[in-house]
Formats: sequence, C-alpha cells, structure tokens
Amino acid sequence: MDFLRINVLLNCERGFLARNADGPSLNETECKICTYIHQNPLCSQDNVARSLKLDKTTVAKALLCLENKGLVTRNIDKQDRRRKMLSITPEGEKISRALRTAHDEWLEKILVCLTPEERANFDNYCNRILKTAEQLIAEDRENA
Repeated sequence: MDFLRINVLLNCERGFLARNADGPSLNETECKICTYIHQNPLCSQDNVARSLKLDKTTVAKALLCLENKGLVTRNIDKQDRRRKMLSITPEGEKISRALRTAHDEWLEKILVCLTPEERANFDNYCNRILKTAEQLIAEDRENA
C-alpha cells in the first residue's frame, strides 16, 4: 500500500471536516482530544496520551488551547492530587458532536463505492492493522 495515498486520504478527510463541522477552528490533535474526552468523561491527561498514542507534552499543549477555547476543563483528582481529570464543556460537546456527524457523513460518502460485505471486510482489515500497529509500538517501548 502506498504511504502517500493514505496521507492524501487523511488530508481529504481533514479538509472535509474543516468545511463541514461547525465551531471554532481546531487542529487535528485538538479534534482528537476533544472527541476522546467527550467519549471518555473524567479521563486523565495520561489516559488521553496513552489511548491516542500522543506525546504527553503534545497533549498538555493541546489541552491548554482547548481550555482557552472553553471546550474542556482540567480539575485536580481528589484522590490523587498529581493527576488532572478532564471534562468536556457544553460547547465542547457541541463541537465533538459536530465533528462526529461530519466524520460519519465523510465515511458514508467515500465508502459508497463498497458493497456492505466489502465495508465489513474493510473494517476488519483496519482493526487488524491497528492491532498490529499497537503491538509494534508496545514492542518498541519495551526495547527502548
């Protein structure tokens, strides 16, 4: 598979989302984090970094931007004062829903060329590829 084609496809999706999701301008990382927090209420910064495979510093910077835009809040965990728990604001929920709706619309539009069986196979292939990628990342961490 051609690496360039995957990147072009992802860039097309980003452009579609930027044109079709209402709300403040968010970069790709902010979109991912906002959506993750919406789907995982009261998660920690570490959870976000680990789940999205992002550097902790990248997550911290993006969270600061999301806080400044009024989309998320960070509160100290009462049971472990070193941890910050994340919550999405009502405006953040609105943005996250708009992103999800636009993403679903994008998938419907681009997957129209596949039969239901091909869509199921594609989903299975993506899951297998992701699982393999996660295993490789885990092995790299163990060997570092």
